[in-house]
Amino acid sequence: MQLEYDPAPPFDSGSPGRADPEVVATIRRSALDARQAAVRAMAARLRERG
Repeated sequence: MQLEYDPAPPFDSGSPGRADPEVVATIRRSALDARQAAVRAMAARLRERG
């Protein structure tokens, strides 16, 4: 769902508005965790450079 794709049935969950709310929350949490990890890694690299 990070790249929205809204196909016709039987796959009726290609957009956050039509997907199960629990699935949307899981995807968003996962994406947030990945972004936070990337920010932490970049901050560490910048600190190493001084």
